[in-house]
Amino acid sequence: MHCSNCGLEHSEESNFCSGCGTKLRNDDGINISTGNSSVNVGLNSSIDNSTINVYSPPEVDPREVAYIERKSVKPLSIFGLHLKTTWLIYSGAISLVGSFASIFSFWGIGSHWMMLLMPLGGFAFIMGIMLSQQKFAHFWSFLNIESGADKRIYRTVVEGDCPKCTGKLKLRSIGPENNKTTVVRCTRNPDHVWSFDPTVLDDL
Repeated sequence: MHCSNCGLEHSEESNFCSGCGTKLRNDDGINISTGNSSVNVGLNSSIDNSTINVYSPPEVDPREVAYIERKSVKPLSIFGLHLKTTWLIYSGAISLVGSFASIFSFWGIGSHWMMLLMPLGGFAFIMGIMLSQQKFAHFWSFLNIESGADKRIYRTVVEGDCPKCTGKLKLRSIGPENNKTTVVRCTRNPDHVWSFDPTVLDDL
């Protein structure tokens, strides 16, 4: 039996190392340096007689992995004020309340123009809620809206190089109109496509 700290050899009856004083047995009397003779085998590994076959996951083809990054980050502002998600939520809610009030004539004649703010207010409210939860929204083929850790809103461009050809990777929305999915697609060959996870991007 050898000390696990200094390596000094001892008899099987020893409880402490005579060289450094390290405890050689635990409270159950089991030799700490050799353990209890058990073997931990990882998932998908196997033991064949006295041989342990350790499972190694197959190597990933570099051509199957797409890398993207933000190429541009610009603050989204109105009248010089950098927008925040909370502003969108509050202003959208106020616009919706005002629009409903004008519909029911709570504010008198002449306020029907407030109804025109209903779509804008609804869009701002929904956008604020979406950005506060998911922090990323993709519109059309050129517009990404993101919120940072300080809840400020930015317009970003996310791109990359296609690992299969010389094309560029861009975000695209595909699928039926009521159930679109954002993917990473090559501009040269649309068959080169990957699923998109906005959480892989660094926080703003």
